[in-house]
Amino acid sequence: MGWALVLSAALFALAHVVVDLDPRRFVVFFPGLLFGWLRARTGSILAGTLVHALANIYIDALQETFLRG
Repeated sequence: MGWALVLSAALFALAHVVVDLDPRRFVVFFPGLLFGWLRARTGSILAGTLVHALANIYIDALQETFLRG
């Protein structure tokens, strides 16, 4: 894994920043590390894809309930 994992997580975060033009989106660097680790561990992108989808559903639920303002 090594530097390739760090680089791919950084690119994942950069892509999120470019979409929203919000530097706070760099925080997705850390889930990017998790997704890369899951890929290396399982040999498939399925686990990372499922975790990503669940994270998106979770944040959407939070925004609809607690973070509505």
